[in-house]
Amino acid sequence: MFGTIKNWLGIEGVKIEIEVNDKLDPKKDTVDGSLLFYSKREQLVEHVDIKLIEKYTRGRRKNKLINEYILGEMEYDKQIEVPAEQFIQLEFSLPFRVIKSDMDRYADWSFITRGLVEVAKKVKNARSEYRIEVSARVKNTAMHPFVKKMVYFD
Repeated sequence: MFGTIKNWLGIEGVKIEIEVNDKLDPKKDTVDGSLLFYSKREQLVEHVDIKLIEKYTRGRRKNKLINEYILGEMEYDKQIEVPAEQFIQLEFSLPFRVIKSDMDRYADWSFITRGLVEVAKKVKNARSEYRIEVSARVKNTAMHPFVKKMVYFD
């Protein structure tokens, strides 16, 4: 009975690791990597969702604004059997599209405008952070595994 409760809560359940290069190339339109699944007990992963998310922050203190944009998303609906105490590797290629603001497009015109835009971003305290999030749905569990990894654009 204790094993059933641990399984339902996801304790000793499926663990996920993301293996991807930390620095991404914005000119390339895909992120290539792999997911490693591990479990102490035999489990069945029914669904995997992979997202590349940009967190755009600007302003200070009370005037701080935060938006999140999904740059790329993919789903893997095939079932994955994770044997007890063995790693299963799933390769992925996540397509994405970088969203450029008006200021970023203005910065692309020349090195002079690039400098002006960088100064304006510093004044507004504008910055972006990027992360890859992976969530999986495991059969007969209520608490599903979720993992995220920070990545950067060159």
